[in-house]
Amino acid sequence: MPSSAWQEWLTRIARTLNEAIFGNLNVVRDVTLEVGATETVVIDDRIGVFSWVLPMPLTESAAGVAGPGGMWLEPKSGQVVIHHDASSATDRHFRLAIFG
Repeated sequence: MPSSAWQEWLTRIARTLNEAIFGNLNVVRDVTLEVGATETVVIDDRIGVFSWVLPMPLTESAAGVAGPGGMWLEPKSGQVVIHHDASSATDRHFRLAIFG
């Protein structure tokens, strides 16, 4: 590989690492739980069966379901199934962080 190609490749790696160090990772996605349902399916190519998906409630209504026993997440290939209680609340908004 020519020297210029190596330099470009190393520059891209350094830029990506600097972005990660400063927290600019492409790992978040916002979701709202389905109204009246007991499952919400989130489709995302970044999710795999061994992914670690962390929910962060964005509203008071979401915080109520996020407590112990309130919901659990089942990552699958290309999606995560969020199991939760059925509710008529329309503002159960979460931000998901997807790792792995």
